[in-house]
Amino acid sequence: MEITNIHPTWGTIVNSSIEELLDQDDSFWRELGYKRDMIVFRGQGKISDTQYYHLISKFGRPWSPEEYKHSNESLYHFDDTDLSLCFTKFSNKLSNLGNVKMPWHVDIPNWGEKSFPWRSLYIVNNPNPTGGITSWLNLRLSAIQPTEEDLELYKR
Repeated sequence: MEITNIHPTWGTIVNSSIEELLDQDDSFWRELGYKRDMIVFRGQGKISDTQYYHLISKFGRPWSPEEYKHSNESLYHFDDTDLSLCFTKFSNKLSNLGNVKMPWHVDIPNWGEKSFPWRSLYIVNNPNPTGGITSWLNLRLSAIQPTEEDLELYKR
């Protein structure tokens, strides 16, 4: 497994097989995610829905089918023998944000105590590798290091 930082303070690329990713302890991935804010996994190729579910489960518990009632997202059952296992399966057919073309994106589920701090995008072939709104990637860093002006506004 090869781990490379994208930027000194955020973002990490992990090159490995899906088996190597799944063999790592859950706490390793959660700690890396919180420390680096974004993890890009490369080198897995096409993985199964079951492998994908187990990978996202390394970061916490995905929503149960009952929890989707609070969301506009639709759940996807990938295992007919266990309907409690599900996730949201997007496609790039919904490719506009307002009138801006966006051939790939992920939404962040914000629902009270069930808000989830992680979002996953599984993409094998990016239709526009230079596009997409990425300003959200470093929002936590901006909250940690506010400017003097921001601090003054916060005091009000």
